[in-house]
Formats: sequence, structure tokens, C-alpha cells
Amino acid sequence: MLGERRSRGQRATRVVVVACLIAAIGGAGAYALASSGRRAITTASVRLEHATSTTLHTGRSQLIVPSLASELAQARTLGPMSPSSVLTVTLGLRLRAQTRLDRLFAQGVKLTPSVYDADFGPAPMLVRAAERWFDRARLSASWSPGDALLEVRGTADRLGRAFGIRLERYSLERSGSGGAIHFYAPLGQPTVPAPVSSVATSVLGLDDYPGGNVSFSSQGAAQCQGPSSPSQIGGFTPSSVAGFYNFKPLYTGGLTGSGQTVVFMEIDGFLSSDLQMYANGFGLPAFNVVGPVTNPQWGTPMQFGSACGSETELDLEIVHAMAPGAKLVVYESGINTSGQGAVLDDVAKALQSAIDAYPTGIFNLSLGGCEDTASAQQFDSLFSQLDAHGGTAFVSAGDSGAYERSCPTHSLSTAEPADSPHVTSVGGTTALIGQGSTYGSEAVWGEPFEQWGTGGGLSRVFQRPVWQAGPGVSNQYSNGMRQQPDVSAIADTDTGWDTVGGGAWGMTGGTSAAAPLWCALAALTDQTLAERGLPPIGLADPALYDFGSNPGHFPSPAFQAVTQGSNLYYQATSTGWNYGTGWGTPNASAVVDDFIAYQKGTR
Repeated sequence: MLGERRSRGQRATRVVVVACLIAAIGGAGAYALASSGRRAITTASVRLEHATSTTLHTGRSQLIVPSLASELAQARTLGPMSPSSVLTVTLGLRLRAQTRLDRLFAQGVKLTPSVYDADFGPAPMLVRAAERWFDRARLSASWSPGDALLEVRGTADRLGRAFGIRLERYSLERSGSGGAIHFYAPLGQPTVPAPVSSVATSVLGLDDYPGGNVSFSSQGAAQCQGPSSPSQIGGFTPSSVAGFYNFKPLYTGGLTGSGQTVVFMEIDGFLSSDLQMYANGFGLPAFNVVGPVTNPQWGTPMQFGSACGSETELDLEIVHAMAPGAKLVVYESGINTSGQGAVLDDVAKALQSAIDAYPTGIFNLSLGGCEDTASAQQFDSLFSQLDAHGGTAFVSAGDSGAYERSCPTHSLSTAEPADSPHVTSVGGTTALIGQGSTYGSEAVWGEPFEQWGTGGGLSRVFQRPVWQAGPGVSNQYSNGMRQQPDVSAIADTDTGWDTVGGGAWGMTGGTSAAAPLWCALAALTDQTLAERGLPPIGLADPALYDFGSNPGHFPSPAFQAVTQGSNLYYQATSTGWNYGTGWGTPNASAVVDDFIAYQKGTR
């Protein structure tokens, strides 16, 4: 389970905030299509019948149900869902020419939205055929050209007949969950007919099982009061991080992130007063925050109240600390009805909307959960759309070490969506600052007694992309699958950030703190690229792996290598890439210089 906002002094209870994708990731919420292949369907060949149970269930392709069986076996059935309950589900759509698209990504090519829609996005003719089928099934389907998702809305009864399932309500007692989990899930394996299976690869939203034990702090503000000044905390401040990771030359050069937009996918709220307190405490300009952007069809986000801070506040504060001129946009999607995790379908809808609105934005996702083929592929398609338009995504690699704790078994595993080859996966370190806020030393973040640490390992879903190469990448554990993380930054709570939450100062960490730092660095980089008339970063990984593999070809080495420690299984290596920290942590000024050379083609 990842995306955790971890506060020092709360180690016994672990204030865990898994922003966004914990719900059905790792099992629940996603159903992958097992069809015999893609078949083009012309308008003339699609003969739609009335939406009766007979015509809807002939010539159908079965959907693979993820690992929810063990939970359903232990759950108590509460009866069928009300037939009149209205739900919105999302179907992941098949992209065209994915191999050619990935080759373009590896070459750093940016596409206009019109080119992407015409050549690589889902085939409009096939999507329209699916829409017409759902329309005849008395369901509302909506899609915009280029989008990776098709939304389908209707009553539980009509959705059940359309997908050949029955929606049931369940209750499951689970230790540490704060009570019973109430959720709905399909009885039976979802299936779809040819007009849908020709273009759809997965469906999300036929259940709202949270997929993990998510515990938010329930303490009131009076119980969470900490020091009134950041000087009494002892963690990293904006100034000390700037010295540690060599941001100061960028600020001297006038970079602030001005003109750049960072988008945050969240499930909890924030207090404007906390953000103001943070800015005032460090002499920063006022926050420029848009949102939260919400939509009833994305569910109901968790209400912040005035507890001990939130994931959203941590993310916003770190990006503002390092890129104070950037515009910050917050999207919030809903949580499970029991309040114990995000609903994956709602997150997907919010992410699609955010990508449509900010196609060249820098996206922060301090979130995730156990890999599941269907959901991982759907989110990967969303990130492909973002990359094609020149957007960038940084995703937390996880806080469970090499054993993603939201998985049903305690085995080596990685988290999604950090597993996607179309995002930059960010791991975490334990950091010791040098004299005068200079770089000291770092180790892979791993706490064997408490079983916490940076995520990292091998994907079970995605093959290793062509750009993932260089010293250390091919090793004794390599099996041809995507390896993560790609880079890293400060994460250990004991060497964490000074932050504000619920009107009090505290120290927080987790890989939730590492991904926003890289988002801030991307904002500074995109600002200087724009000033030089160069394209934005887009998918960062091809360039980052070039920096790590060929440091002599660029102005300065981009990374601080981390060569000690482990993430509870994988040991750091003496040279090159490793499963704990990827290429290492940033030498920020060098990263910007190297991206300028990379985009100019003068490496």
C-alpha cells in the first residue's frame, strides 16, 4: 500500500493516506477482457437488437475477474443491490499502434492532440459502435475522441443485464479496518458482446471494494497540536532541501516554476489556513491553488475537517516549497462507502478529466496498490495519452518495501500505477544533511523491524521498455519485465519534511514526499525549456535513463548515486541503477542542464 503520508510520532498507528488508487488496485474493481483478438466492425455489420437478457448474452466475450474471490468467500451477503441504484462504470479502450507510439516516446517525440487522436487513440468507429450498443441497452455512454476511457451510466439492473452479472451487497469484518467494510461487487463473471469487446480491454466500477486497509487519523486538532514554529521540528526545510539537492543555482537563475501547472490526484481535502501557515513559516509567496475540482460522478472525497493534516497538504506543500511560482491544481475523487479507500473507477474518471483539461501538465500521484492486470493496463492507457501530449507523471513507488502490503499474499511485488512504463516511478531514501545544508549521504529507505521502506522490484504486468537500459539495469533479478523505481528522493520519516497539518507543525515523509519533489523539479525544468523555445519534458524516463547511462555525454552528472541500504529485499549496488532508488536522487541544477541538452539534441 503506498502513497502514505507518514508522520513522526505516529509510528504505532501509522496515519496512512493512500491517495487515489488503493481501492480496487490489487484485485477489486477491474475486469480484464479475455477476447480472441481485435476485429474491425463496420457500421453496416453491427446489428443491434433490443436490450433483452436473451440478445445481450449471445456471442459474448468473458471478462476475467481479479483477485476478489477470497474476500467474497469471507464476506457476509447482504442481498442484491437496489435495482434502481445509479452507477457509472468506465471501460478501458484499446489504443492503436502502441508499439509505434512507444518508439516515438523513446525518441522524445511529442504529438499534437489531433495527431494522437487520429493515429493512436482508440478507433472512433469502434467506440461509436460500442456506444450504440449501450444505448440500445438503455444505458448512457459518453466518450471524447482520444480519451482512453468510455463511461457508461445506468441503473444497477440495466448494468447487470448488460454485463451478464448481478450486483450484490456485502459486509466484511477485517482486522485493523476500524469496523466492517461494506461494499458491492458482481456475482458472476462480467461479459460483453462483440461491439464492445472489439475496442474495450477492461471495465472498472462494478464493485467499490477498497482493496486495502486504509487508516486515516481520527484525532482532533486539539490532540494533534505540535510545535508552533518549524524551527522546533528538526526536519528538512525548503532551504535545506534546496542546498542538499542543489536547487539554489536554479533559483539564482530566476526559476520558480512560473507558467507551469502541477496537477494532484487526491481523495482527501486541505485547509487553506494550513497552506498559508506553511508559506508564512518559510517566507514563501502565497499558494496559487485551483480547486479542489470535483464531480458527483467521481464519488464523494473524504472530508478533511481539522485533523492532523492530509496527503493533499503534504503534496501541495512540497511542490510549493521547491517551485513556488507553479500553479497547483487539485482533483479529488471519491472513497468507498465505508470510508476505507478510494474507488478506482472514480479515480480513473477524475484522471481522464484532468488529462483532458491539462494535457501538458505535470501530474503528481502519491498513491497506489497491488498490481492488477486490468486496472494497470487502463491507467497505463491514460498515461500514454498524457505522454503523447507532452505531459509528465511522477508516481510514488510505495512505502511497503519490496512487499506491497495491499497484495493478498506477502510476496515480492510492486505497486501500480508506478509500474506503468509511461510514468516515472519515484522511490525513497534516508538522508543525512551535510554541513551548511550541503549534500551529506543517503541510503535506500528500509525499516526491517517496522516493515516499511521504499517500493521497488519487478512488474508482473508490463514488459521492460526499450529505454530502460544502462549499468545495473540488467541484473540477477531481471526477467524482461518493467523494473522500478526510476529515481528517488527523501522519504524516511526520521529524515522527513517539516510540514503543516491541522494548524500544527510536524515531520512527515514516505514516497508521497519524494514524488512531489520531482514534480517541482520538472516545473523548474519545463519553465527553462519554454524560455528557450524547447518542448516540455513529456515522458521523462527516456531522458533520465540516458542521463544515468551516459553521464559523460551531458553537461553534468544528474544523479547522486545511493549505494547502501535495502528496501527489505533488494540491496543497493555500488554502481548504476538499483531496485531501491533507481538512478538515485537529483542534482537539480544538473538535471535541468541535462534536459536542455537532451531537448536540443546536443548531448
